[in-house]
Amino acid sequence: MKKRYVFLLLVILFFSLFQAETTIQTTHLSLNIWVEKLIPSLFFPTFCIRILAEYRIFHIIFNWLHLPSIWNMDSKWYPELFIGWIIGFPNFAIRLEEAHQQNKITNTACVRLLSSISICAFPFLWMTIGVELYGNWHIGFLLWIILISSNLFLLFLTKDIPLVAPIETNPSVSWIIVIQKHLLSTALTLFYIGGYILIIQISISLLPLFSLKPFAFVISEFASGTFYLFHTLEAPLQLPFIGALIAFGGLCVHLQTFSSISSISISYRKYLIFRLIQALYVFLVLLLMQLFF
Repeated sequence: MKKRYVFLLLVILFFSLFQAETTIQTTHLSLNIWVEKLIPSLFFPTFCIRILAEYRIFHIIFNWLHLPSIWNMDSKWYPELFIGWIIGFPNFAIRLEEAHQQNKITNTACVRLLSSISICAFPFLWMTIGVELYGNWHIGFLLWIILISSNLFLLFLTKDIPLVAPIETNPSVSWIIVIQKHLLSTALTLFYIGGYILIIQISISLLPLFSLKPFAFVISEFASGTFYLFHTLEAPLQLPFIGALIAFGGLCVHLQTFSSISSISISYRKYLIFRLIQALYVFLVLLLMQLFF
């Protein structure tokens, strides 16, 4: 670990001990977001999608559709993209890491997909943002469609990098083993998400960021940032900023993604640039829709 990170960790540890009340309050708030907002909308749908993906249900559907290959991308990737658009980050990065470790896809292909495909899980958009925040599932669905369009835009920008058909395999173990595998992987993913939320939120609450602290809280974690923007902004800027934040993902999601791809080599600078482009795209699309429709 680099010396500056060690120093930063020591500073945060010092503040956490001498600002115990702030640490405890932030922990309670972070756990509230994790337990009451993320787990209810993510656990069961993610588990079901993982099972369906294991048995290649989406691959069967897309093979039946016979969609053409576009932008230097084999049509075999459509079901994988769709799965990514449903389970969101960091689950899609985990799937890429597993495939890369099994030599099913190249590092170059992983870099293109990680740069282009970044989206919040569909159940969170539908249930938490659409139904809970706005009282209308149409809002969550609209956000999902616009985020998908931003991913397609980034895939178009990276069309010079080929995506050949991934190596396909079928599960050779019993269904109960498959259930146990994905029950554990879903629970671990949500545990990691909760852990990173705690680390980032506590660190920001303790560091002397002064007037930048509200901004730091918003960009640090998209779920809590979404609720903050919802309660502090009004139309026509409210939804565009929420969409841009979800497209950006937040620093917490960035940490989750990079901690999930130990075998994939991609620079954070490149990843960050693509997230900023995606955030700007989503913001402009939603703003124009708010102003003219």
